[in-house]
Amino acid sequence: MVGLIPLCRLTLLACYPEKSKFDIDVDLRAAIRSSDVLDLQDTTTGLGKSYVGIVASMPLYSGKELEREKDREYSRRKDTAKAVAGFIASIAGRNHTIRELALYRSLEARSAARVKEVVTEANEQVGYLEKVASSQEKLIEEEAKIMESRLLLSGMCDPKNAKQIGGWLKKISAVPEVDE
Repeated sequence: MVGLIPLCRLTLLACYPEKSKFDIDVDLRAAIRSSDVLDLQDTTTGLGKSYVGIVASMPLYSGKELEREKDREYSRRKDTAKAVAGFIASIAGRNHTIRELALYRSLEARSAARVKEVVTEANEQVGYLEKVASSQEKLIEEEAKIMESRLLLSGMCDPKNAKQIGGWLKKISAVPEVDE
């Protein structure tokens, strides 16, 4: 399961929506000219007595935009790492709970046989039944966390890739086969 984390994170980072092509930095300056404010001697522009001018400047490489993109990428990677860690922890918790549940069911069955043979009191069996019920509740919680993580991770993708990533996450989060 340890090798799964980098693969899962890299696959999910590759499925983010394409970066916007319209992230540009534009500085706009506006000016107004009126004959009431300025002396019009020696100015023949043909534009009339009043006009407004707008000048736009757009740098080829914007330091602000590069910094914003770096921050977005950092945030994206941090969110992905957190979601992947939660996904993996939920899978590990679920698998541990399955083993715990199998143990408590076995102990409860053994206790039921002992109660039937009057070797022990029913309190022992009741105690194991409570542990079985508690483990089943824990199993449901872990399965819900896995589903939440799967939906979160596939929701981070663009719609084209979300279904494929969701299927892949479902496959890797399946309960492992037990050899008996």
